[in-house]
Amino acid sequence: VSGERLKKLRREFADNVSKPVLDQILDDLLEQKVLNEGEYEALKEGSTRRGDKALELIDIVRKKGQKASEKFIQSIQYRDSMFAERLELEPAFTPTHTHLSLVPATLQETAIATLILCSSNKTFQAIQQQMETGQIYKIRESGSRKRTALIINNIKFSHYSDRNGANVDEQQMKKLLEGLGYTPKVYNNVNAKDMEKALTEFSKQEEHKESDSTFIVLMSHGIRDGVCGVEHKEESPDILHTDKIFNIFNNKNCKTLREKPKIIIIQACRGENMGHTLVSDSLGPSLPAPSPQTPSPSADIPEGYESDALRKDHVERDFICFCSSTPDNVSWRSPETGSVFVQKLVDVVRKNACVEHVDELFRMVQNEFENFPMQMPTKERNTLLKKFYLLPGI
Repeated sequence: VSGERLKKLRREFADNVSKPVLDQILDDLLEQKVLNEGEYEALKEGSTRRGDKALELIDIVRKKGQKASEKFIQSIQYRDSMFAERLELEPAFTPTHTHLSLVPATLQETAIATLILCSSNKTFQAIQQQMETGQIYKIRESGSRKRTALIINNIKFSHYSDRNGANVDEQQMKKLLEGLGYTPKVYNNVNAKDMEKALTEFSKQEEHKESDSTFIVLMSHGIRDGVCGVEHKEESPDILHTDKIFNIFNNKNCKTLREKPKIIIIQACRGENMGHTLVSDSLGPSLPAPSPQTPSPSADIPEGYESDALRKDHVERDFICFCSSTPDNVSWRSPETGSVFVQKLVDVVRKNACVEHVDELFRMVQNEFENFPMQMPTKERNTLLKKFYLLPGI
């Protein structure tokens, strides 16, 4: 079927494909071993006329059969989605329906490795020494703690495409968190109001008193500063804003998690850009510099006395939020194997949580995307004041 499609679009493709896109397609097909080195070099160095080169490429690919033709079509869709639409090719490489055959093989691996446990109490003893000096967050041993986590995963939407493959992400995250000693509570297919309700109820759980940390995982469609509920549409937004999540779990509203790490993971698009150009948040107005006239909190305490008043604390601290992409950009997901971000996150944590702290684990995940320019995860609102080790098996 794909070979027949190539035959029909042969002339239109040759007449209209741009030179940069044609060069990128050639590179894709070499990497996917549709073209061998000799064919690749001959096409690169052969006819100087773009149209002739395009015709020759199509003829070579068609002769290689159905699978080669499919990869050629996928490359067109991936490299120039607008041109693919003009050729009336069904979109198959989008943020919600991603065909990963063009993604580097290292990013295709489903994270199926088992969680590597800390080999002995020697690691924990070394960590305990750092706990005593205040360098890392206190970790309760498994017999004396109740770790809980929350997963919200929206898959089916009333007005937008379903997030096919998101069930794989949910299974992987649930299995990972359970391996790390957390009991995850899972919600599926909820609107923004019910997401907020679930978060609020979770923040009030008594188990947090006997926990040393928590994970909050949200997976859905998204916008720059929020996560979409299942009823979202442009004329009637259904959005849970990221600020609301932090507000629910801050020190004012969630006292049972004070001075305990709160790890927020968000798998969602944050815009429609393809990720090739990183877009930073716009700068807001600068805060005024501290002045000698601004009194300190202790300015009214007489010398030689101590106050019995409640001590002040930061409203927001001990958080780290790990988002699947930079602001304004999409996140990629396969309908078969789940999102690239969750695959790599789970894989890195499983292999390295026994020796690395969370902030470093997230940096390692970012490094996994160095050769995947369409997406870059980002750490945001990081107010962890110490290192936080997960120490699976302890």
